[in-house]
Amino acid sequence: MNAFDITLVGLPGSGKKTAKTALLKQGGGKVVIQNLPVIQPQMVLNTLGLVVDVRFILADAEGLDLLASIASQASFIIFSFTEQAELDAQSFWQKWVVQCAINKPVYRLFYGEFKTRLSLDKWQKLTLTACRLPVSEPLQYAVFSLQTVQLEHLLAALDACQKNLGMVFWRIKGSMQTTEYQNPIQIEGTLAKIETYGAELDSHQVAFWGRNLDKVFIKQIVQAAQL
Repeated sequence: MNAFDITLVGLPGSGKKTAKTALLKQGGGKVVIQNLPVIQPQMVLNTLGLVVDVRFILADAEGLDLLASIASQASFIIFSFTEQAELDAQSFWQKWVVQCAINKPVYRLFYGEFKTRLSLDKWQKLTLTACRLPVSEPLQYAVFSLQTVQLEHLLAALDACQKNLGMVFWRIKGSMQTTEYQNPIQIEGTLAKIETYGAELDSHQVAFWGRNLDKVFIKQIVQAAQL
């Protein structure tokens, strides 16, 4: 594959950094990353790639609209975390591609690697003068310090924030000590799901990006979950 200049776009937590690393292994070039919902047009290079996390079915209307808008103009689509996708999620995103990105090349990342060589000559170059990038408001942001937390209590409260209070978490990221586990736990949230994993280090904080965030209320539930 020849040298390339690529802008990778995707929802927060969709695997863009992993996709960038895999692309750079394919050949020389430049890859920049932009997070939806806000795109800086001056940072868009002549090849636009959309990264989609296919682990989960996405129900958020704004997120789906943004993905569809980018997909219609993208040179190619990358499905990330393919090895973790259940059959129903794979079926959902396959149908989405047919509806929103017909005839666009789709590449799948398995454990952070492409299984085949990518074909740069098949990628349609983006004409920036005709590019219609979506316009959205920046996400709200809040970060809170924490010590040892009751993880089950915190996750239940965050779930209630979404279901009962209309908060939309686009991204949650942090690590902490919990009463349930001896080692630190990492919390990772996207528009589709909130998950937890084992962590090597405790950052003593959790950060939130989203819509309709009640920062005072979130601070209260974070404090209430601590010992």
